[in-house]
Amino acid sequence: MKHSSHYALSHVTESFLLMGTTVTFQVVGHKPIHDIQKSIQRALTAMTAVEQICSRFDESSALNQLCQQPGKKVAVSPILFHVLRMSCELASITNGVFDPTVGSQLEQLGFNQHYLTGQIVHAHPQSYDEGASYRDITLFEDDLSVCLNKPMQLDLVKS
Repeated sequence: MKHSSHYALSHVTESFLLMGTTVTFQVVGHKPIHDIQKSIQRALTAMTAVEQICSRFDESSALNQLCQQPGKKVAVSPILFHVLRMSCELASITNGVFDPTVGSQLEQLGFNQHYLTGQIVHAHPQSYDEGASYRDITLFEDDLSVCLNKPMQLDLVKS
């Protein structure tokens, strides 16, 4: 005779405002709810770090620091480097349909308000060249550095 085992399943759903949208984690598993909540918190912490590094709405972000140094080879964090690499690869695959250099165009269209603070953000007028594209970004794998060959305002969240 075969016996069936019944396991108690835990179900946790948590939502957060992040990267200009609502992020919802829904986890079903055999671990205790407390363990699942800790895992969700670790994921949220990692995603928050990416947002802080890659935000064009925060003048002190690593992304904005990079954009203020066109023509210079700049060492960047591994997170920023890999997000830029993926963005450039996606831009190449789509022949520029998805392009991380659209920050100034988004701002001109009114996408210039931080979703949490409501603060209006303006790029510096010299911070972009209308002809700039993903092809003007040089990535140096050997030392995780980047050169923006033209002035540009990057947007890595909505590009």
